[in-house]
Amino acid sequence: VADEVILDPKHPYTQKLLASIPRMDGAEKPEFLEGSPPDLVEPPGGCRFHPRCPHAFDRCGAESPPPFNVGESRSVRCWLYAPEDPPADAP
Repeated sequence: VADEVILDPKHPYTQKLLASIPRMDGAEKPEFLEGSPPDLVEPPGGCRFHPRCPHAFDRCGAESPPPFNVGESRSVRCWLYAPEDPPADAP
């Protein structure tokens, strides 16, 4: 499962974290991740990563997402994977 997360990340925050790692063998520059990591003592409401997520919309800050299946043995806690249609304010 760890290989799947590294090779095919589903959560936008994980995608940005992996894109921020400098590569020794490529010309691509690392992407900058705005803001600070979530406070582990007093995490933000809703999705803990919404303050830094490039795809966050209103629901992300209001409700903590449940796990959504994204494969036979994988799930992701991200409202972008909710089975219902995303709201109008989703990216």
